[in-house]
Amino acid sequence: MQEEKSCLAGSLVLYKKKPAKVIKIDTKIHLDTNSSKTVQVRAKDIVLLHIGPMQSLGVLSSEVAPTEDLDEVCEMLEETTDIEEFSDLAYGEYTPLTAWAVYRLLEDGLYISGTPWDISIVDPAVRETLLKEREEKAQRQAEWESFVSRVKKGAIIADDQERFFDVENVANGKSSKSRLLKELKITEDPEHAHALLLKLHIWDEFNDPYPSRMGLSQEIEYPVISTADEDERVDLTHLAAYAIDDEGSTDPDDAISIDGDRLWVHVADVSSAVGSDSSSDLAAREAGANLYLPTGVRTMLHEDAASFFGLGLHEESPAFSFGLSLDEDGNIIDTEVCLSKVKVTRLTYKEAQEQINTGELAKISVLVERYRKKRMSSSAIELNIPEVKTRVCDGVVSVEPLIAHPSRDLVGNSMIMAGEAAAKYAIDHDIPFPFTVQMPPDGDIEVAHSITDMFKLRRKFKPSALRVSPDVHSGLGVAAYSRVTSPLRRYLDLLAHQQLRGYLKNETILNTDEILERASIAFEQAKQMQRIERASNKHWKLVYLLQHPDWQGVGTVYEIRKKEIFLFIVDLAMEVTIPVVNGIELDDEIRLSLDSVNLPYGYASFSVVK
Repeated sequence: MQEEKSCLAGSLVLYKKKPAKVIKIDTKIHLDTNSSKTVQVRAKDIVLLHIGPMQSLGVLSSEVAPTEDLDEVCEMLEETTDIEEFSDLAYGEYTPLTAWAVYRLLEDGLYISGTPWDISIVDPAVRETLLKEREEKAQRQAEWESFVSRVKKGAIIADDQERFFDVENVANGKSSKSRLLKELKITEDPEHAHALLLKLHIWDEFNDPYPSRMGLSQEIEYPVISTADEDERVDLTHLAAYAIDDEGSTDPDDAISIDGDRLWVHVADVSSAVGSDSSSDLAAREAGANLYLPTGVRTMLHEDAASFFGLGLHEESPAFSFGLSLDEDGNIIDTEVCLSKVKVTRLTYKEAQEQINTGELAKISVLVERYRKKRMSSSAIELNIPEVKTRVCDGVVSVEPLIAHPSRDLVGNSMIMAGEAAAKYAIDHDIPFPFTVQMPPDGDIEVAHSITDMFKLRRKFKPSALRVSPDVHSGLGVAAYSRVTSPLRRYLDLLAHQQLRGYLKNETILNTDEILERASIAFEQAKQMQRIERASNKHWKLVYLLQHPDWQGVGTVYEIRKKEIFLFIVDLAMEVTIPVVNGIELDDEIRLSLDSVNLPYGYASFSVVK
């Protein structure tokens, strides 16, 4: 092997892995790199490939084939050689063109490796492995190009399904990169990925991406709950207690009864089996709340919890009971909190409505209405924006209105009463507690009579917040409030029960810092569950419209802007927009027909029926 030589004017050198021609040498070496300007470098910045003289870099554009079989050349050589010797043996001469060809072989790495003046011969076994890998890579590339071609033509085959994995990850919010989307020059975002999957029938409308896209874990480990009940309980089975829910509810966790002038709110006693920092408590805290989707429920606790603690699912049920008395003005003046056992009758809202003017429910109604009027006098805000229940069953989406039975208000006000009473009880007994607060809205508040009024008022609402010190809940019109009536469904309620239980049994309870830490996690998670529910419900309403392409209905105008009119479709509980139409005023009811549904981007287009 020869020693590396010094370059001269006209030499072929390597500069930043590209060929260059030496123009002249003074204090620095001047290079022609085929660019508009010459480059001045130091000797250490270049590697000599051929001493020249070379007329121009253009000569390197020609292809030169080896005159000898490269395998044989490698066998003839010792373990190391240099660019000049290898060029002579492989190409029959050593010229700038053959020197550049040898360098390209070095870069390729199949036959030789190293540097131009210290070349090593690649072992034949290694060469064979490299060749096999390259053939496999070339085959994969060819298959990929064929796949991309089929995608562009919209003519994919069954074997292509697995290649959409990265597109599905983008659509599900698990990744922001997709090789296929990039290849197709499609924006790498969830909406565009979703659109492509629908277009190619990889997904259909029954793929709801929002739970995954919004961070919901697909797998959850539910610790088994021990349901042994060893508590001493107050026997309230002599009271007629009613758990009133929507038809089909599977987790009845509250019931109401009356004893003279005292209202009792009974709540499923989940805290008897789920103690603070138990495995079930930690899982529930991380979940924050049940997730109610049109396709089903994802619970925060093991499914056995509802079957055991649900009120009215057995002849007798363990409960956490709140006994409440009111004065003539509707103020809560006395609260009793106890562990109890109750005998509960389950009713739907419709069934309760049929009994609301007779018997025990009539007595409860009188008491609850007194409390409601007191709240309203304290600037409570009632928004009666219509709601619907969206379900998916056997591939069919249904959207049904939630009828505003007075029995629904009866239950709602009873639960608010229990939440205020529990907050007062915690304050009076100095129990660290999770309070839900809502500051008053800015500006004057007027009673909302129309859809427009309700949407205007809703925009003034300040978000509710979690606190460990009590403060007002302006929306409910109470001085202090805590959620306590749904421990099967919300972690904050369960946490409140754990604190009350510890106090009643004279056991160690959490301090305010510990309450804040646990409640903050659950509060944020519960809000995320609500966001997922809203997004998923909207998705399935759009699927409902896809299944009813001839849909027509009425939208009520609640806002008018320069270019858009905002309407609320009561039958769908959906907010939509249409282009501005002359002569339209707020609260006008406009008949609409469905034009199209864009499922990936989450909207439907409507037009006015003339």
